[in-house]
Amino acid sequence: MIKSEGIHHVSLSVIDLNKAKHFYGTVLGFKEIERPKFDFPGAWYQIGLSNYI
Repeated sequence: MIKSEGIHHVSLSVIDLNKAKHFYGTVLGFKEIERPKFDFPGAWYQIGLSNYI
């Protein structure tokens, strides 16, 4: 069996960014964090402790 320590990142494509942000930020309570200035809209969230940021 493979044992994991965590997940670094996951990418999900959504149709409605505002609805997705409401769901992940409000319903699930994930903390939105700063993301690079890409040429397309999106949002990044931190879940749990992070050694990355």
